[in-house]
Amino acid sequence: MPVSEITPDVQVRRAGAADEATVARVVAAAFHDDPVGRWLVPDEERRRRLFPEFFRGHARAFIAHEETHLDAAGTGAALWLPEGRELFADAAAERELGAEVARILGADAERAFRLDEILHAHVPAEPHLLLQILAVVPEAQGRGIGSALIRTVLERADREGVPAYLEATSERNRALYERHGFVFRGAIPVPDGPTLHAMWREPR
Repeated sequence: MPVSEITPDVQVRRAGAADEATVARVVAAAFHDDPVGRWLVPDEERRRRLFPEFFRGHARAFIAHEETHLDAAGTGAALWLPEGRELFADAAAERELGAEVARILGADAERAFRLDEILHAHVPAEPHLLLQILAVVPEAQGRGIGSALIRTVLERADREGVPAYLEATSERNRALYERHGFVFRGAIPVPDGPTLHAMWREPR
């Protein structure tokens, strides 16, 4: 999504448990035509039907860490994992989400598990904030919503001296993150799938 200052007054708030469905809806809409989304579930109609439920489990896991943010209109979401945190409280919680993914995606679940393994293998060893997902619904892109969402956390990261890491799913997204101080750290090829871009940002 392109960087824009059309709406510099975007209001951002922290998401809570009651926002699970909204976060999932935003992410599902944003990733419907994303290279990773199309690869995960190739069939368009199936993707449209499954993604809101698929991403709800991810929304739940990240919201629990109190670093997921929404814009006031519910059109954009940023899912962060704070420095030094594990996404899941224990192995049982991780298995539970895995079982949920398998149930929802069915024959497409194997790609989701493979992608998860690939991304885990590339996570930097240095302490950092992780931006797992930044999503803005297609009709609201280009209005500065994505920029406002990540600035909320990056400004605090700068004050606290914490680096940040993410994987951009396209050249277009990579350009957005570069505008916010992220630098390309290397390509992450997915066999028979898209190539992601590892991005790192030192605190300013």
